[in-house]
Amino acid sequence: MKLLNKTLILFFSTSLFVFIIGGFGFYGMLKHLFYKQIDEGLLTEKAIIETEIHHNPDVPDYTSRFGHEIEVIVYNRGVKPSFSLKDTAILDTISSEETNYRYLSVFSNARKHGYYIGILQPLSGIHELFRSVAEVLLSMFLFLMLLLGLINYMISKSLWRPFYNTLKKITRYDVKDTALMEFQPTDIAEFDRLNKVLNSMSRKIRQDFYNLKEFTENASHEIQTPLAIIKSKLEILVQSEDLTPAQAELIDTISKAATRLSKLNSGLILIARIENNQYVEVESVDMALLVEHSLESFADFIEHKNLSLEKTIRRPMFVSMNYVLAEILVNNLIGNAIKHNIINGYIRISIEDNTLIISNSGNPLPGDENPLDLFSRFKKRSQNTDSLGLGLAIVKKICDTGKMSISYVNQGDEHIITIKSRF
Repeated sequence: MKLLNKTLILFFSTSLFVFIIGGFGFYGMLKHLFYKQIDEGLLTEKAIIETEIHHNPDVPDYTSRFGHEIEVIVYNRGVKPSFSLKDTAILDTISSEETNYRYLSVFSNARKHGYYIGILQPLSGIHELFRSVAEVLLSMFLFLMLLLGLINYMISKSLWRPFYNTLKKITRYDVKDTALMEFQPTDIAEFDRLNKVLNSMSRKIRQDFYNLKEFTENASHEIQTPLAIIKSKLEILVQSEDLTPAQAELIDTISKAATRLSKLNSGLILIARIENNQYVEVESVDMALLVEHSLESFADFIEHKNLSLEKTIRRPMFVSMNYVLAEILVNNLIGNAIKHNIINGYIRISIEDNTLIISNSGNPLPGDENPLDLFSRFKKRSQNTDSLGLGLAIVKKICDTGKMSISYVNQGDEHIITIKSRF
């Protein structure tokens, strides 16, 4: 919902800016109107007083007449004319507080007399009015912002719903799924066009994936046949009586290369089948039992290298996965522990708390080699040129399929592989 949140933030920011500018403008206009009305009243009172002074220099009580403080002084001499209209503050001696007034002062002359008129109009009521208006405006602003925000959220959510539905389908899409990824048409032209492009693209990706899958399976299958023929012919040649030592060495080299190519092809086929979810049968597999069976199968190899075997099974470990893949996983791990071991070395196997740990002695990795790189395809220990570099890659792929985590640590001449079930 990040895009929707950004839309709402932009809306609120714009609305707040517009309201602040409009609020200041409205406040200034309202103040101008009130001051204009007050000033017009003061000027009217001034005109009335001046008219009466011109006809009669006697000064009546204008304060009681107009309801606010007015001072009029008539001089027996002329004065310098002046006029001012401004705000002023006068300290109230009783309450010790200042009171704001609008103050009009006039010095002028009438016939042979000069006069002064001072009018004070209290502004306390107007300031209270301004405060009330500001509170009403703020309340209206908060209400309108809440209302507009809710309306904008509902509209934005409705408008962006097709986009988020499309995004959700793309996130969950797996090219290996049997169902096609279909996007429904919408009333929004841009999203509808996007959905049509994605529909077309997903079909193309799916078609390319299955074409590549079919090609890989066919190529791998077809490679096995000529390899089998090559190996059978080599076996016939080896049995020939007139072979020279040089010819026998060449045949042996060819045979090893063919065997290596056959194993490489089988490993790649296995990885492709795992990635294509061809091992769909899942069951509860006892890893401890698989370890026992694998050790029995490798007993001769363990004896050949004179390896000491330490096995500790404190608690059973059950994983939910395909049995064939689980068997391949355990055989590869134990096979690697034997293959990369040293004469008179050791293998330690422990199972506890849904964790399988296989450690073995062996030559340490070079300082510049990252143990995690060995889980990649065709990555192998630098010292072992006979390795295909697929063993740990297959193990990693099986662990990912069976929802298990795998880690590899090299501590000097000890190599430790740990597998944990995530469930």
